[in-house]
Amino acid sequence: MGRQSLRVFRKYENILFVVLILVLLSICGYVISIGYVISMLGDPPPVVIEKQKVYRGTIIYKGESYRIELRESMEAVR
Repeated sequence: MGRQSLRVFRKYENILFVVLILVLLSICGYVISIGYVISMLGDPPPVVIEKQKVYRGTIIYKGESYRIELRESMEAVR
């Protein structure tokens, strides 16, 4: 029985070798694509926020208080 299975293996040796190579290549491609997707889902690129000096205060006028912000660009925000 052992000799017969060895004969069958030798008969299809080239085909089995090609199938084995294709399976290994597909597994490698799958692993690489998963790694690429995980790296894309990782940390997003940093967003650069322009830093500004902000001055905050409260003005009391005629009994009512107003909170104000004065930014470096001299844009007043109420």
